[in-house]
Amino acid sequence: MNILVNTKKRYIILLLGLSILLSSCLNDTINTNNTKINIKDYVPKNNLVKVFNGGFEGYGKIYIVNKINENMYQINQIDYGTGLVSIYEKTNDYIKLIYRSEVDSFDKNYLNKKLNKNDIVLQTPIKVGTNWKNEDNTKYEITGVDVDVNTPSGYYSTLEVTIRKNDIEIKKYYAKGIGLVKSISNGHVNEELVKIETLDSKVILNSIKELNNLLVKYLGDI
Repeated sequence: MNILVNTKKRYIILLLGLSILLSSCLNDTINTNNTKINIKDYVPKNNLVKVFNGGFEGYGKIYIVNKINENMYQINQIDYGTGLVSIYEKTNDYIKLIYRSEVDSFDKNYLNKKLNKNDIVLQTPIKVGTNWKNEDNTKYEITGVDVDVNTPSGYYSTLEVTIRKNDIEIKKYYAKGIGLVKSISNGHVNEELVKIETLDSKVILNSIKELNNLLVKYLGDI
């Protein structure tokens, strides 16, 4: 009789142990699935040089990232047509384009200029289905998370954001620490990352000569 009771006790203890183990595994799975993705992970690193194909007459273009302060960063675009400066505001809830203008050379920041944009390019929560609309009625939606993208510079795990306005559909792909790596417009590749590296600290971006040197260095073989 005692042997039977002890066997039942061991069986009950074993079942309880398995129940606790399964519950723990389930909770770990739930916690993993509910882990929030930090939107700031998709902000490109400071002093990053990103070389893309496409651009003015297909000759390519260069994006140079400059940190302005903890809440803003600037992207200087150089190609054989003209220069373009874009300033973005970053918060825990969104990344927003707040200023854009054509330039001949680049200052460290343009915060003394009147802000002329109010376009959210990425918004939380970072998950499929999140959508928003900007002032010009352009619609944005996160349509993919952990989307594998192939570019001439390599493979990236990205967020896919689909942008729609009128008959135009653009898909943009963002990688952590890099930002935009590829853009597809109505099914055709618009631009994709060819090369990425850190900017030489000696380069002066408000020098037209230096900018021309960058064009030759990075776009000469595209």
